[in-house]
Amino acid sequence: MNPPEYFEEYGQVYLRHGSEVIGMHDNLVSVCFSYWRDEDGKACAVLHKHGQSEWVQKWYNDTVATYRNAGYDDMAEELHHISSREWDLEELNKIISICDYVGRYYESLLDEADGE
Repeated sequence: MNPPEYFEEYGQVYLRHGSEVIGMHDNLVSVCFSYWRDEDGKACAVLHKHGQSEWVQKWYNDTVATYRNAGYDDMAEELHHISSREWDLEELNKIISICDYVGRYYESLLDEADGE
C-alpha cells in the first residue's frame, strides 16, 4: 500500500490513503504535533494527527485539556496545532511521511516570524 498523500484536483485538496480518498472541507488541513528541546538543546518533534481541521482541532483541544487536568502542563505546552488552506502540498506530504520533518518545518516558521 502506498503511503498517505495530499493532492489537489480541480482546486480541491484531498488525502489519498490506500484506495480511500478524503476531501478536505474548505481545503482547510491541520497538523498537530509535539515540539520540544531535549537536555542537549536538540529540537525534537512528533506528529500526532493530520487531516480535516475540525477533527484535528478537537483532538488538540481535548488532549491539551487532558494533560492540564492531569498536571502535565509541560506536555500541554509542547503540543502545537497548525491549520492552513494554503499548504505547499510537497511540504505537507513531507510532514506526514518523514520522521521529525514537522519539527524542521515548525522551526522554519519560527525563523520566518523572527525575520530570519
